[in-house]
Amino acid sequence: MISHTKHKSSCLHLIICFILFFSLCGENSLYGQDRTKEHRFNKEYIQNLFDDSLNIYSSPYQWDSADYLRLSAVVGTGLVLFIFDEDIYDWSQKNKTVFSEEASNYVTDFGHGIFLAGLSTVLYTAGELSDNDRLRKTGLHSLQSWLTTGFLVLTFKFCTGRFRPEEGEGAYSFRPLQFSNKNHSFPSGHAASAFAVAAVVSEYSDSFVLDAFCYGLAAGVALSRVHLQEHWMSDVFIGSVIGHFIGKKVCGLNSQKHQNKFQLGLDCSAHHAGLTLSFSF
Repeated sequence: MISHTKHKSSCLHLIICFILFFSLCGENSLYGQDRTKEHRFNKEYIQNLFDDSLNIYSSPYQWDSADYLRLSAVVGTGLVLFIFDEDIYDWSQKNKTVFSEEASNYVTDFGHGIFLAGLSTVLYTAGELSDNDRLRKTGLHSLQSWLTTGFLVLTFKFCTGRFRPEEGEGAYSFRPLQFSNKNHSFPSGHAASAFAVAAVVSEYSDSFVLDAFCYGLAAGVALSRVHLQEHWMSDVFIGSVIGHFIGKKVCGLNSQKHQNKFQLGLDCSAHHAGLTLSFSF
């Protein structure tokens, strides 16, 4: 019990450090940002969440040849991993150590829904308290990406019914349309969620170090799922791609909505002061 409590406490400490780091890496001033359309958790946000989700789920109908070419590359890579899933899994278990298992148990929680929902909430709250719209936006879009990704992943899990490695049924055993968690290996929800949030944070970050930290942590979550016998490598690969795609898509859709906006900004420094007025369309 003590060890478990310490583990959760460490996650909380990491959240606090993450917020501080993100704030320091962000803009030094709020002057000049769009003050006419700030991001808030309200009725409009909830409506946008549903509208954007439908847009994302139906986006393949709007893809061009380049998009389908990228999809082919992803599917091809996934199929190669699928063929070698058991070999990769056996190698992972053969080289497992006490340290690697403990590290995996620690890292894997950063792809858990409770952690990611908490992170989104803390980011948004920090933005409200500091009147920092960038933090509010990051928190709201992280939550949106996680929810949108989660619904799609759960649908795939239910439809495919792939057995988890720990069940001992092999990498090619499927039992679709089952509610049992043991048949919900494909794709990895932890990997998808971690990459969905990492994509959002990196989109609004100006720091390469922070981007590398986010994606590195997401990759660690993905690999930990294989190491802990929860998923096959193809599960975490496809899950990671899904999460990254949805995270970037959420940011792109919201960016389009705020392009046609009236903007009023104040720029102040030790050398000059100015007022900027613009309308983009």
